[in-house]
Amino acid sequence: MYTKFQIALQYFPESIDTPNNAVQRLRKALLRNKELLAELQNVGYNAKSKVFTSRELALIYEYLGEP
Repeated sequence: MYTKFQIALQYFPESIDTPNNAVQRLRKALLRNKELLAELQNVGYNAKSKVFTSRELALIYEYLGEP
């Protein structure tokens, strides 16, 4: 499992000084991508969770590309 913070910083490394901003930016990217969001929900994604499972992370990489 990977924390949302860890993954967010991989996608938005310029946000290292404002970690909440990185997580918010990642959350917005997920919400904008309706197909990805639907796939995540199909595998049990919980928006309030602090971590991504390996399956969720694989889907994120598939849709957003690897950071």
